[in-house]
Amino acid sequence: MNESLRELVGIFLVSGGTAAVLTLLARGTNQKEVAYGTLDYAPGMKSGGWLAITVALVLLIAAFFVDQSDRLLALALAAVMAVLGGYLLLETYFTVGHFDDEQITLGSLTHPKRSARWDNLEDAAFRPYGQYYMLSFSDGTVIKYSVMLRGARDLRQHIESLDVPIRGSDRFHW
Repeated sequence: MNESLRELVGIFLVSGGTAAVLTLLARGTNQKEVAYGTLDYAPGMKSGGWLAITVALVLLIAAFFVDQSDRLLALALAAVMAVLGGYLLLETYFTVGHFDDEQITLGSLTHPKRSARWDNLEDAAFRPYGQYYMLSFSDGTVIKYSVMLRGARDLRQHIESLDVPIRGSDRFHW
């Protein structure tokens, strides 16, 4: 391994390690109370996107200080981190929802805002490989929500209180 590649790997490991430590420190913010019925991502999830963008910027800057042969690798790693961080930021900031005794409303950047009444709920299923719940309503509305959302536990308990069995829920326990 030549010297500049070794430097690039070192920069990547230091920035990645810093990102991991900061994410662990921000993890405590995920445990803060959220108003009943609110569905959103915690600040800790959002900080993961910011940290990925930071790592991408460090790699981009580092690309100018390595040999020409390693520059492409640094730029490729920066691009991957920027795309992943950008998607995480957009998804976490634009996912918002609310539920009450009457209805649920949830929308995100990748899924348009959808609302449905609980009395139309026909089926609830848990998808263990994606770690999300899928709610199907009689009017054809399908609402999917991640277990990583703050308020997901309250929503699951609310669905269970409606006496609607959640298929696949035996594979995941709070």
